[in-house]
Amino acid sequence: GKLYNTFGSPEYLIIDKNKSGRILQKKIIKNPYFTLGRAHGVRLARELQPDIVLAKEVGEHAKEVLKEMGTKVRVVSEAEVGKIMALRHHPQNGKTIKQ
Repeated sequence: GKLYNTFGSPEYLIIDKNKSGRILQKKIIKNPYFTLGRAHGVRLARELQPDIVLAKEVGEHAKEVLKEMGTKVRVVSEAEVGKIMALRHHPQNGKTIKQ
């Protein structure tokens, strides 16, 4: 997948972790709301109910809506995104490892 600059993008990297922080699943999904006007990211977030959103840019409206949903928002640099993308899970034991 491509790295997009804004929260309202056509694709998202979804990382599922367990309570100890181990990555259980990592996948890229398409945003079905991307072609439906505005608030693309917010619409998908309402459906997925994430615990946290990491993005390079998040608009003020999206931040407010996510906060109301109880979703944490963290604006990250491109370097941080690269580190996150390099993490993967080990399919046999679920341990998070770096590539």
